[in-house]
This record gives sequence, C-alpha cells and structure tokens, in this order.
Amino acid sequence: MATQRTMEVPIRGMDCPECTQHVRHAISALPGVESVDVSLTAEKAVVRLDLSRVDVSAIRKAVEGAGYAVPVLTAGAPGPSGERLRSPSLGGFTRSVLALLGIVFGLVLFVAVVGEAC
Repeated sequence: MATQRTMEVPIRGMDCPECTQHVRHAISALPGVESVDVSLTAEKAVVRLDLSRVDVSAIRKAVEGAGYAVPVLTAGAPGPSGERLRSPSLGGFTRSVLALLGIVFGLVLFVAVVGEAC
C-alpha cells in the first residue's frame, strides 16, 4: 500500500523563474514523486510523494545536485520520514528593518508636509 504525503521543502538560492524549473525537474525525476510545485517567492517546493519510494534525503540530494540548497534539519515536530525541515528564522531581523524603514518614511513625509505648510 502506497503512503502518499504532501510536504513542504524550503529551498535556498533560487533567484529567477528558471531556477524554479531546475528545482522542479530535479525533484520530479525522483521515483515516487507524484507532483512538485516550486514557489520562487516563498522559497519552497510543495511535493506530493509516495513515502515508500522516496525520502527527504533523496529530495535534498536532488535539489543540491541542481545547484540549490535545502536548509539544515532542525529539531521540531517530525515530518513524514521522522525528520523536520525548517528554515532559519529571520523574523527579528526583518521586523527591525521594516520598523527602521517605517520611521524613515514617516520622517520624510513629515518634513514634506511641514515644508509645504510654511
């Protein structure tokens, strides 16, 4: 009996639509992969696969063979083959940058409005 599962695999290093095609072809060539959808903006691949025929390490090798990276496995809730793929968190850094940009934009807008009033 086939064990069908859909899993998300984070992928790093893609910077154009052609990159997503390289990754999609690399993963879909694996036996047991039913479908692959690769998102450039989300930096991930959504893979529907048969767990009895392919595992996470084979997907990682295929992606790396195509010239891209799969982030290192970290502790977390186990995935379909007992391991969890997770990307490094940039939440704090991103929040700080966005806050700084908001403050700069607000100051520029304030100066523009006050400058017109005078």
